[in-house]
Amino acid sequence: MKKHKKPVQAYRPKIPFAGGATSARGAISARGATSFVGIDESLIQWGLLLILIATPLIIDPRFSSIELTKAVWMWVISCVCLLIWSVRAGINAKLMILRIPINIPLIAFLLSCILSTCFSLIPHLSLYGEYKRHEGLLTLINYAILCCLCIHFVRETALFKKWLMILVCVGGIAAVCGILQPFGIDLSRWGSGGVPISFFGNQNYAGGYMAMVIFFGLGLLLENEGRGQKIFIGINSLLIYVCLIITKNRGGFLGLLAGLMVFIVLNRAEIWKRRKTAAIYGLIFLLATIGLCLHEKTSPLPKLTSTIRIVQSQGKEKIEAAGTFANRIQIWKTTLHIIRDNPIFGIGIDAFRMAATKHETPEFIHAEGGYNVLIDKAHNEMLDIAATRGLVGLLVYLWVLVSFFVFVGRLWKRMEYPDKWLVSSGIAAIISYLIQNEVGFGVVPTSILFWVLIGGIIGIGVKATGHSYSTIKISLLLRIGLPIFFLLLSIIIIRYSFFACRADIYYKNALALSQRQDTDQAIYMYEKALSYNPNEEFYYGEMLAAYSLISERSRDSLNLLIKRAEDAVRVNPHHAYYYNVLSSSYGKAYVLYNDTAAREKAVDACAHALKLKPLFADPHNNLAAIFVHENRYKEAMDEIGEAIKIYPEHAEYWRILGELQLQQGLEIDGISSLEKAVKYDSNLVSARASLGKFYFKAGFLLKAEEMMKQAVLLVPDNPGYHGDLGSIYFKQGKLDKAAAEFSIALKLSPDNSYFKQMLAYSTQT
Repeated sequence: MKKHKKPVQAYRPKIPFAGGATSARGAISARGATSFVGIDESLIQWGLLLILIATPLIIDPRFSSIELTKAVWMWVISCVCLLIWSVRAGINAKLMILRIPINIPLIAFLLSCILSTCFSLIPHLSLYGEYKRHEGLLTLINYAILCCLCIHFVRETALFKKWLMILVCVGGIAAVCGILQPFGIDLSRWGSGGVPISFFGNQNYAGGYMAMVIFFGLGLLLENEGRGQKIFIGINSLLIYVCLIITKNRGGFLGLLAGLMVFIVLNRAEIWKRRKTAAIYGLIFLLATIGLCLHEKTSPLPKLTSTIRIVQSQGKEKIEAAGTFANRIQIWKTTLHIIRDNPIFGIGIDAFRMAATKHETPEFIHAEGGYNVLIDKAHNEMLDIAATRGLVGLLVYLWVLVSFFVFVGRLWKRMEYPDKWLVSSGIAAIISYLIQNEVGFGVVPTSILFWVLIGGIIGIGVKATGHSYSTIKISLLLRIGLPIFFLLLSIIIIRYSFFACRADIYYKNALALSQRQDTDQAIYMYEKALSYNPNEEFYYGEMLAAYSLISERSRDSLNLLIKRAEDAVRVNPHHAYYYNVLSSSYGKAYVLYNDTAAREKAVDACAHALKLKPLFADPHNNLAAIFVHENRYKEAMDEIGEAIKIYPEHAEYWRILGELQLQQGLEIDGISSLEKAVKYDSNLVSARASLGKFYFKAGFLLKAEEMMKQAVLLVPDNPGYHGDLGSIYFKQGKLDKAAAEFSIALKLSPDNSYFKQMLAYSTQT
């Protein structure tokens, strides 16, 4: 059979058409664009990694808010990543969007956050976030952006593995810092006070982070075959675990257990194959646990067992919540009231503190430590979202989580080992975060890790599940406009971050000056802080306290206090404490300077304060002071009685009531009230002095002597107390002791004629 040869095609020279130079430039441009795509993708990945590394470790002792540094780092690097992405989109003239089920829930998440901010009690607070939390709209949008960037730029398990390895190192460094702090070595230079706070400012935050990153060590230990790497990962994992134990964070322990259960269930068959290795790892961690629990300083058992207590009720034993867990229950009840009153869009992101005061119960304020305690989180993520972002926000957040776990379920079926070890460790960390936040709340480092893990796992799963891209061509205007927009946004964020950081440095210095009682210089620093960040209403609280200390120097000083209190109310019209300071300031103007116009303003400010915080004793005290000035003692006693109903063990209120009762001739009631004041605060000198004077007049000289002796011991530089004690000794005929007391009184008050006269009588023989 003959073989047929393929016909030889005639050679056809390729002759470029006219305009070939333009085509050549286009080819060069295309090669440049391709090159930039690779560079910009790498830059974005490095930006994301820098955020993951820095936010747990970065700390600046010059600031008062430890979270501010971490949030600023995230804001700025995220803006740079977005700027790079916008330049990439401009060069390519198109947007590439993955077709994945989580896209719509993420968009809905952003919309719900924006709506919650628009309907917030204090929109600017919801925009930037509560002080020392910084999880306002700006940060929540940032979390969603990080998630999306990870979805699009973290697509390889090799890259994900490198990130997990780095995070184990970061966790190890943070763990070493936390472990050393109880022994007086503070690498953070923050001032831990011997508490294992690491670089997080709070031991619960440190424990929460450790309860997440420990799963990366676990996954890498089981995935890795290299002996050297296993030893390195194992040491870091053990350090992380030890740090978690000594933080004694109950939420972290719950997260650890829940995440571990999920990890074991997902990998049960493979773990069984490696049961000897798994048993060795388990034994090492078990021995570490036993060793730490045996030492009183590191054992978490006392804190864990304090969660519940057994009490006797009607002859039967009953188990009830105790300690901080009992406090949590009271907070959750308060949160449910907030949700009931603001069910759709909530009270606004991070505005919990402003609404909680309206729904407080006596059990709530006493469980949280009593006097004027403010709670800024619900200590339960689902309840907190429902309260601050409404049921709409909660449903959208649950939609995001369900979409993610459905995606992971499909991904898991298509993946194989060793990649499953890495993904399952990420899933376990996410579960740990969700569970621990049901008895606490996330902070910037843990929340960033949560959202990055969601995005990273989805990014890895895009290949395996076969999702495609949608290509959206963008016009020339958008190609130019997007980079300009993100450049301007970066400049705005950097500017705001600089001013916020500068303000916080001044605020930290002001706090230090206040502690040293350098009030005038402290006020200057507070004012400087507010000049850089005038919307940070938290600064007003300490500044007003400083102004209050100097308010009685002159009318001008009092006017300054009034003006700044009015400014505070304008910045935050939902803050009961600022209205209370305003009522006190107006009250002083009325009592000290007979400003009758200030009287009505004081009463009106008290009404506002009590409307915002019905269980608020201080406004009742302010009203009582006004009524005393007007000789309306019955009304004054009624107001102090209301204050005592709120705080039954408040010694100062019992003292005021007792003195008012004595002034009205109600001697039995007055003595009873003053004795209660001394009972609740044995160091309350004014109550002891009032009792001493009454006992002296009533002829109970021994009781009077006992009270005035204690008053003199507590305040040895008060000439009046020495004089009163001298009078008691003189009445008892103890002339030597009387002369000694009057001599001390005269040294402290040389011009007092009564002391001179009584000293002369006491020294006569």
